[in-house]
Parts: sequence; C-alpha cells; structure tokens
Amino acid sequence: MVLEEITEMNLSRRSGILFHISSLPSDFGIGDLGPESYQFVDWLKRSGQSLWQLLPLGLVDYYGCPYASYSAFGGEPLLLSPEVLVDEGLIAREALEQYLIKRSEFVDFKLVRFSKYTLLRQAFLKAKQISYKADEFGSFKEKTKSWSKDLALFMALTQQYGTKWWQWPYDLAKYDGPSVQEYEKQSADEIEFHLFLQFLFDLQWKSLKSYANQEGIKIVGDIPIFVAHHSMDVWKAPHHFKLNSSFELDAEAGAAPDQFSEIGQKWGTPIYRWEKMHADGYSWWLERMSHTFETFDIVRLDHFRGFCAVWEVPREDLDARSGHWYEGPAEKLFDAFLKKFKTLPLIVEDLGQITEDVYALKARYQFPGMKILQFAFVSDHKNENLPEQIQIEDVVYTGTHDMETVVGRFVEPKKATPEMKFLKSYLKKRDINSSQKLHWVLMNMAYESKAHIAIIPLQDVLGLGNAARMNVPGVQEGNWAWRLTHSLVDIELENSLRELSYRTQRNNL
Repeated sequence: MVLEEITEMNLSRRSGILFHISSLPSDFGIGDLGPESYQFVDWLKRSGQSLWQLLPLGLVDYYGCPYASYSAFGGEPLLLSPEVLVDEGLIAREALEQYLIKRSEFVDFKLVRFSKYTLLRQAFLKAKQISYKADEFGSFKEKTKSWSKDLALFMALTQQYGTKWWQWPYDLAKYDGPSVQEYEKQSADEIEFHLFLQFLFDLQWKSLKSYANQEGIKIVGDIPIFVAHHSMDVWKAPHHFKLNSSFELDAEAGAAPDQFSEIGQKWGTPIYRWEKMHADGYSWWLERMSHTFETFDIVRLDHFRGFCAVWEVPREDLDARSGHWYEGPAEKLFDAFLKKFKTLPLIVEDLGQITEDVYALKARYQFPGMKILQFAFVSDHKNENLPEQIQIEDVVYTGTHDMETVVGRFVEPKKATPEMKFLKSYLKKRDINSSQKLHWVLMNMAYESKAHIAIIPLQDVLGLGNAARMNVPGVQEGNWAWRLTHSLVDIELENSLRELSYRTQRNNL
C-alpha cells in the first residue's frame, strides 16, 4: 500500500477546514504564524476537526498569489508574527504600536510589505547584536544549503533589479556567471538578511505545526505543479524549462478551451523540459517533494492531470485555443518518488478535463482524488460529484479556493440558475429540508458521504458570500486578500460543527 497515512484515515473518518494563514485575523494587516494561528488550532480541536488545509506557503508574487511563488522552497516572510519576535527579544514591544494596521477584510499587500519588512529589518539588526540562536542559524544554513542561500541571493537581486530576472544585466541573469559571485560579496549582509527570514519562518512554522500535531490536528499542505517564471528555480536551472536563448518563455502552461472558457486559459508559467529532468533522475522534483513532506503531514498535489499531459500554448498567442497537449512523465516521476520516499501522503487535484490515462495514473498509486459538491448539481444524475457517487477513497469538498462560496453560487444570484433548480429538485426528492441554511445542507452532504476525508472552506462554514471568495482564476489583481476580522469564538458554531462531526463519525475525540 502506497499511502499508509491516507489508509489510516480510511479506518478513521476525518474532517477539516480549508483556511489559509494569511486570512487569519491580526493587527498587522495579514494573518500570521502568531497567537491567532494557535487559537485557530484550538478552535479546530473544540469543533471536532482533525485536519487544517492551507494554500502554498512559499513566497508570494506582487499580487499575493501563492501559486506564483518566487521559489518552490522556503516560506513567505509576510506570514512571520511580529508578536513572536517580541517574545524572542528581537523587537521592542513599544515599536509594534506604530506598525499596527486596522483590521479589514482584505490584505493590502503593498502596505503590509512596507510595514512588515521594516519590522523584520529591525529584528535582523537586533539578532546580529545579540547573536540570536547563532548555532541554530548555522545548522539551518547547513541543512538547507541546497536552496536557502540561492533563494536569499535571488531575493536580494529581485529587490535591486526587479521581478523579471531574464531582464537583469546579462551576467546576473546567468546563475553561474562571475558577476553573481561578485554580487554575493558586495551584498553579503542583504543576502544574510533574507537567509535570516527563512530561518525565522522555519522556527515559527515548526512551532505551530508541532502544536497542531500535539492537539491531534494534521496539516494538509499544497504544492503547485508549476513554478513562476520569475523564480529562483527557473533562474538557477533554466535548462529544465522551455525558455528561449534570452531566457524568455518559449511556451507557457495553460488550460484547454472548455465549458468554463471558450478560449482556454494562459497561466504565464514555464513548462518543464521533462526529458532533461528525467536525464538527471528528477533530482529537483525529489528535493522539492522531500522539502514538502518535511513541511506538511499530507500534501494536495495541484493539477495532477498535468503529470500526464499539460496544455502548452505558444507564448505569442493571445489566447489558449491554438495550444496542444504536451506529454508529461506520468509513472516515471512517481516511480522515482517511491524509490526515495517510504510513503506518498498525497491528495491529487484531479479536476478539469480528466482522461483515462489520468484515472489510470491515480489508480496505479491509489491516490485519493477530489470531489466537489458545487460541481454535482447539473442535469446528469450520474455525475461523479453527487453525494451518492462519492467513494471511500475520495476527499470531498463543498468548494475550493478557486471557486465561489456555496452562498455566492446558490443563494446570492437574483435569478434561478439551472444548477439551483436541479439542487432544489435533488433536495425535494430526498426529503431534505431545504429551508435550513444551504451551506449547512451541503456540509451535511459532505460529512455524511462515504469519503474518508471531508474538508470545508471556512467561508462555507460561516455561510459567507462571494465577497469572501479567495480567488477568481484568470484575474491577476484583487485575489488572495480575503481575511477574517475576528477570532472564532462562536460557541453555537463550535457546537454545531462538533455535533456534525460526531454524528458522522468524523470527530477527532
């Protein structure tokens, strides 16, 4: 059996909440790894949950997108907790007052970057003065030397030359150029600062994860299949990606035209040269997965169908209609994973245009896939997302971070859609009380299903509308910013969620 971790959950039904750390309440403009994250763990436990699913933790792009990270390794410094740094003696408590940001429902990433990095530079100066955890810092740098120094170097260069590394001075755009070595000498202190941020993230993250695990909460992480063009990984090894001689995209990944978009989607992410990666034994992927498995208990693997084939679009095309399928490594890559790792605790995102080869690859390794209740209510009674079609090996969600909320999709529209009509008919035929709040109706469906894991976005637990939506695919600005402005202290909500978990044998008690 490949998935010992998932198999264990087959024997013990579980449930959890999808809620990213950046969406936690805080007084510093963005959720972080401080007190509110520990309080959320406590709330999960009191509510009978045993899983906390997050979005990727890597360094986000200018717009806050965690799926366009500056590296497949490391963590986002904006998620560092100033309060923890005060407790560690790296920031004076009175210094925090001038950097407080009024709580709002959305992150202002520009403001947060200015405020948070000002504090973090103060912490770095203090750490040097007092030799803060010097031995641990040294051990961290040694253990992570395959990526942390290069990431710090890349972030220092990004700060000075901008977020298109292929447009940097040519000798700096070449990772192994002599100018890069000279830059390292000239900017040693700035590089050390970015290394220090990764050290702090490692400390704060491991502390939170340890606390969650002690309280019976496992962390479900997320690994994007692709990396951003402007990323340390592409800069460091451009031969692994489809780039031209000027390091610009030769082609980009995307989505084929479908019922959601007649012209398809262009994602702006480079496509792997799988033959090059195969030639060196998939070393980058093995290191990436090793880092990911150390970070999380279970991992959601994004765009699983892309490992069989990805929609490749010529860079110059205005839309994705002229793209074609580019074959992926399939079992070659996952067999390499199995040789290195004892288990593969993965949940695969098998949404979209799924073909027989994708189903076969998933079955070969017994990977749990995703079922989405929002996709269930169309005029097809054999829809695999319908509650009665969901199987024990599935992971069921009401929705994902890329979708509308349940209330936004079914309650907020002024006109009845075909989906809404089908849903009402579905509920009536099964004598399900449709007068109760619809988000709880769908949550009940998820928890009562055969699926061994049920995960609900917090927005659906709270019954929020589309103003709380996390992401609208294909839209660059205005995403990833939603936040909860208050701590979850609603006893009635806790009791209702715990009773639902207990009744459906998903409680963590």
